[in-house]
Amino acid sequence: MSYEQLKSTLLLATHCAVCARPLRDAKSAELGIGPDCRKKYGYDDPSISDENRSKANRLIFLIADSRKGPMGEGLTLGDAIAQLRTLGFNVIAQTIAERTCAAQITREGETLIVASAYSAESVAILRSVPGRRWDKERKVNTFPYASKGALWGALKRAYPGQTCLIPDGSIVKL
Repeated sequence: MSYEQLKSTLLLATHCAVCARPLRDAKSAELGIGPDCRKKYGYDDPSISDENRSKANRLIFLIADSRKGPMGEGLTLGDAIAQLRTLGFNVIAQTIAERTCAAQITREGETLIVASAYSAESVAILRSVPGRRWDKERKVNTFPYASKGALWGALKRAYPGQTCLIPDGSIVKL
């Protein structure tokens, strides 16, 4: 049995909220984020108040702990990420959003760019959307903005119950 399955770790985050690697020290398990991610993604930014850092600690812990099951305190992933942004942890919030959502949609003019998790089924579903093109260099699907309704329906069929990062930075459930 690994340490992650022991009863003593049920109240600790065992994996980083940002990169999902196992947490190996007490401070990381308490915070829910490893030392490399704390440094790389601005967690230790001195301009952030102790009060905001304390609130962010709780949110990051809940996100990390949700890898074991539903998120606590009645929060959704989208709520927690929005609160992290409000507290000044924009880089961490964006990184978590990008790594946990099944699809990320961005807009470039009249084109929607969709980066999404691969499966043969999802490819077949997305191919059915009118105007879809595969961008080989960026490895993303592109869609004319006019097909946004059909795209949304396709994403809901391809990734039911999962989350999607939309152009305004919000996370929505598919």
